[in-house]
Amino acid sequence: MAFLERQPTGGDYWRSIILFGRNVTSYKFALARALLEFKGRGNDLVTLEELALPFARNVCEHLACVSACNFDPLSGGIGAEF
Repeated sequence: MAFLERQPTGGDYWRSIILFGRNVTSYKFALARALLEFKGRGNDLVTLEELALPFARNVCEHLACVSACNFDPLSGGIGAEF
């Protein structure tokens, strides 16, 4: 029962985002890059409103790169149609 009663930490949430799902998933790259944009501002709180635009921009940039490289994120292979 102790597992169910435990309150997740910020690190627990981050690990679940990174560890679950495929490693070629665009949102993982976009989220990491967006969060890095807030590095060094002296505050560890990022609101959804602040994160939305950098995240969306990084998703678009990542998908453009994936498309240009002709990489299929669903199969994990190069040379497939995107």
